[in-house]
Amino acid sequence: MKKNLFSKDKLIQYLLVVSIFSITMVGLYAFKLLTRNALSNIFNAFASVFTPFVIAFFLSFILGPLSEWLHIKFKIKRGLSIVISIVFGLLFFVLIIVFIVVFLFGQLSSIASSLINLIDNETVRSLITQIEALIGDYIDENGVSQIISQITSNGENLDKIINISVSIFQFFINVFQGFIKLFLTMLLTPVFLFYLISEKEQIFTAISSVFPTKIKPHLVELGIRSNTVIRNYFTGQGIMMLLVFSYFFIGLSIVSFFVPNFGISHALLFAILLGLTNIVPYLGAWIGLSIPIVYLFTKYLEYEQGGNEGMIFLIGIACVFVVQFTEQILEANIVSPQIMGKHVRIHPLVVLSSLIFFGGVFGFVGVLLAVPIAGTIKVVYQYLRALFEDEPKKIKSK
Repeated sequence: MKKNLFSKDKLIQYLLVVSIFSITMVGLYAFKLLTRNALSNIFNAFASVFTPFVIAFFLSFILGPLSEWLHIKFKIKRGLSIVISIVFGLLFFVLIIVFIVVFLFGQLSSIASSLINLIDNETVRSLITQIEALIGDYIDENGVSQIISQITSNGENLDKIINISVSIFQFFINVFQGFIKLFLTMLLTPVFLFYLISEKEQIFTAISSVFPTKIKPHLVELGIRSNTVIRNYFTGQGIMMLLVFSYFFIGLSIVSFFVPNFGISHALLFAILLGLTNIVPYLGAWIGLSIPIVYLFTKYLEYEQGGNEGMIFLIGIACVFVVQFTEQILEANIVSPQIMGKHVRIHPLVVLSSLIFFGGVFGFVGVLLAVPIAGTIKVVYQYLRALFEDEPKKIKSK
């Protein structure tokens, strides 16, 4: 006689699990239908608080040692040293952003002006006149009054105009909401940063106290490992930025010897910017490189417009590219593996995926913090994997 595959109790348990799962799925779907935009609003509200907290958390690894140095070196009170370090960090960041924006705006304006002056000749003027004549003939053939009457009488065209107006209005609303989020981030980040520097251990001790006692040792170990990874990352990045600055200052100084209007001061300035943008993996170096390229191209247009030979600036651009390619080869194969260390070494594909993912979630801040976040996730995964692999061995040994 065959035995039943499932006993009565087992069957009841399976049915209970399936029922709970089905009810949960139906409940979640109904909740989604009822709330609709509420979930999106909740996520946006969570992101408004979580984003400045994440920024402050990672900045605490940079500004924390500075505040500690001020506290010990100059015997400044702990709270005051933290405030000074935060103010210094924020001013430095704002000055860099303002300088880059002003510089790029000035250079792009100069390029646009040079291009307009270069194409402002009789050939281009006659071409524009011919285009205007063709457009005028086309409008006259089709009848201006007929086009206007269609726009005003045709309901579909009116709907299109209304839709465009609504889209423009929605665009301004989104811009306003973006400014509000930016303002909240700028307001909350220093507050979170102050408490994370002054009371980081107490904060994470309070968080770990919420969890069961059995889990606490694992949380402490994960916290120590994550702290090591993040600290190593920012220490390594600081050394890398210094080396990149030194390399580009030497390389661009050599270029300045034979390129006019490109002095040592320009080499120093561009080297600083290239060192700072190097914090964004892979992409940052090319973003920083665009600034001296734009400057040299602007000078090339100005010389060509003045009737002078500007080929030397194109040669300068080629030299800057050579300096950049050489730096990338040295950094990728020699410098970066030695400095960043085994704890932060992540596959380039994972780095690029992290840049895209966290950039999409947190914007520009996500791009800056993608690598330390990915490194922390990697450490957590490795620890949990080792933990679950060792658990069966412990059971067998007993």
